[in-house]
Amino acid sequence: MATSRQFLTMVMALCLTCLGAIATAAVPPDQPYPWDTRSPKCRNFPELAATLVCAHEDWPTIEVTLERLTQLVSLGDYTMLDRALTEVSASDKRSLGGIPFDEASFYALYGWIESQRQLDPDVRWLARWKEQVPNSQFAPIAQAMFHKDQAWLIRGNGLASTVSPASWKLFEQQLVAARKALSLAPPASRNLPLWHRVLLSVSIDQRAAGNDASDVFRKAVARWPTYFRFYEIALYRLEPRWGGSWQLADDFINHWSRELATSEGDSMYARLYRTLIGSTFTPQTARMDWNRMKASFEDLVTRYPHPSFMNAYASYACMARDKEAYARASKRIKGDALNEDAWLSGYSPEACELWAASQR
Repeated sequence: MATSRQFLTMVMALCLTCLGAIATAAVPPDQPYPWDTRSPKCRNFPELAATLVCAHEDWPTIEVTLERLTQLVSLGDYTMLDRALTEVSASDKRSLGGIPFDEASFYALYGWIESQRQLDPDVRWLARWKEQVPNSQFAPIAQAMFHKDQAWLIRGNGLASTVSPASWKLFEQQLVAARKALSLAPPASRNLPLWHRVLLSVSIDQRAAGNDASDVFRKAVARWPTYFRFYEIALYRLEPRWGGSWQLADDFINHWSRELATSEGDSMYARLYRTLIGSTFTPQTARMDWNRMKASFEDLVTRYPHPSFMNAYASYACMARDKEAYARASKRIKGDALNEDAWLSGYSPEACELWAASQR
């Protein structure tokens, strides 16, 4: 017969075994996100996660992802925000337009930086983030974005000739601070497209001798060839208003359309020319080939049937005064798919419909 001590030892061992089994079956997860209102059982028991009542997705669309990341930024729980940004950056999901969900991270952070310009000029929110998550991959990126935002507030959006020497000096100082923040980020940050996106933007803005923007761009697209924002950022700075020319822009578009033809067909030509919406180019000043543009738009809206591409196609067809292409493009814009922001200046849906009616 077992002694009292032996019996107690057996009971304790049995309890520890039971507790181990319970811990294995129900491991407490990280604190749930504020929009996750499911029963704790759904989160604690993996076998329930796949059931209909427990079905849940934190990042279902890029629009919802942006809304939820923006919500987390405003809450000030940077441990939770860092976890969310890590999950989004690891996702291979893309929007209907082919945009990685990682882009939502940039716009959530940038929106917050803009909103805090007057409310928190001392950037206390960034200090709290670094305090809560000392090794954050994302806080240094946000800091770089803050400095870049400050640089452009100092410079203004006018032509280079309108910027004073003192403003140029302060502009450069903020960009140097942005690069420093990126350079001090944890090594893992360099595995994030977001880190390279911000570095590219900062590099392009810097006017100092030895600017390495071209090298930054080549390395980024070599690693993430279909992260389309890299091309759009580079193309934006080739516009005449920023010291480039329409010929340089056209050469860039043609080159990268050829480089990505294997994976993207001819869709890059229209995708990149569409980036110039809002610019002051016309069919006479730009080097765009409308016949190629038309074929490229057909490829683009087939591969990526996003309403903004369909609207842009219709607007460009209107600008080219191509009646058949306009009819084809506008026919695709159904229901609430109309998006006036995607139309060229001077070629709005109303104006183009008036023109189209006159052709019937």
